[in-house]
Amino acid sequence: MTRRETRALPVRGRHLCGLTWLDGLLWYSDGTLDRIFGVDPGTGAVEAELVCRGVRTGLTAADGGRCLLQVVGGDKRLRALDPRTGEVIAERPNPRPGGELCGVHETAEGLWTGYNRPQVIELRRRADGETLVSVPVDEDVADLTVMGDRVVFANHVDGRLNVLDPPAGRIVEAVPVSGNPTGLAWDGQRLWYCDYPTSHLRAVDMTPAGDEVAA
Repeated sequence: MTRRETRALPVRGRHLCGLTWLDGLLWYSDGTLDRIFGVDPGTGAVEAELVCRGVRTGLTAADGGRCLLQVVGGDKRLRALDPRTGEVIAERPNPRPGGELCGVHETAEGLWTGYNRPQVIELRRRADGETLVSVPVDEDVADLTVMGDRVVFANHVDGRLNVLDPPAGRIVEAVPVSGNPTGLAWDGQRLWYCDYPTSHLRAVDMTPAGDEVAA
């Protein structure tokens, strides 16, 4: 099936990193500006702007939407910020010390993490960080998101989005996209991604006509 790009929003920044969906806004982070922006998905208008030093690829809404969790620093630790004030709530270490953490997405089951070194997608329990699922992938891994019962991760180098079936341990669909994707977010119908070279947020329709996947 050919996937159709449905929207392209130009945004501020030259180093687009993470992307997530929260309170009807797309939140993206930029490593050059060291900022996280909340933008209207229809117009691209900036509705919120937070300072976040040391931004790296990987951003998710967490704790029931009460915070944003951003990968920061050379050690790829996790920083929780209040989306209303930008206040730093907490920091915790990289779940896999020394690993190149590039993607995070929190769900009720735990925290999905994507690593580019080693190339592996993992689900970790929030309470103690224990690994519940671990799927090696022979692909470049940038950010990731969860789409129903699938995990989608961005291959920045080859310009595609890979849909992973975690129980089967295999990629079930590879979606070529414009540019080179980094951050990823799912809004219930479309996959949004940060197109790094052009500083755009782009949306790809992933839902067959008349069907809808639960967010």
